Amino acid sequence: MAAMGSINPDTGKAWSLGIINADMKAAKASYRERRDKDTEEWIDGELAKLDELEGVAWGRGDYDLVLKIMAMRAKILGLFSPERRDLTSGGKPVKTYIGISPDDWDDEPDDTGPV
Repeated sequence: MAAMGSINPDTGKAWSLGIINADMKAAKASYRERRDKDTEEWIDGELAKLDELEGVAWGRGDYDLVLKIMAMRAKILGLFSPERRDLTSGGKPVKTYIGISPDDWDDEPDDTGPV
């Protein structure tokens, strides 16, 4: 028995999963395309503003501001490596074992929390 709203009004028959799947894929693709275009337009606008500000800063001899603008531009363009964030230790030192042989690991727990 078809649930309310699961009938194609054009055919009077139940929607097929294939049609629903194809429609969802098309909707997702359309959204991605629109999102990417909107993002590119925003980035272009921000870069244009930074170019204008950089010209003014150079004209004034404000080289600290020029460096800040260059860093902002690099960040917008994704030229920086991702920053590491400590989300687990609560500010306490975290014991790491990078580059240490398993033979050198101590089995004694410490008060720094889980590793």
